[in-house]
Amino acid sequence: MTAHFIDDSQRLHKRILNFCSFAGDSGELIGRSVEKCLLDWGIKRVMSLTVDNARSNDLVVSYLRKRVNNLEGNVLNGEFLHIRCAVHILNLVVREGLKDIDAAITRVRAAIRYVRSSPAYFKSLKHV
Repeated sequence: MTAHFIDDSQRLHKRILNFCSFAGDSGELIGRSVEKCLLDWGIKRVMSLTVDNARSNDLVVSYLRKRVNNLEGNVLNGEFLHIRCAVHILNLVVREGLKDIDAAITRVRAAIRYVRSSPAYFKSLKHV
């Protein structure tokens, strides 16, 4: 878990708060772990959480929205608490697009492997 915040001098900071693994993918279990981490660090104001599109993350955000609303200084009433990770979305889009040319990519990779497997063939192509 990483926190980004702006201090009183208007400087942006980034801090790694915790590395943790979860026994399962229950949204409530993950939400409780995130809540515990926030409380351990004394974080009382949360504006947003950025997560990927996993179904369990919807449950995490739902759990945390209820809990954060009980904390003092909830930012924007939790309206923008759930932010989906743009990089994850872009990755999904690119993967879907690459499915259409997967056969061509596989053939190009096989050709490269073949050329590299024969030093003599590779050398002759290098001089062409």
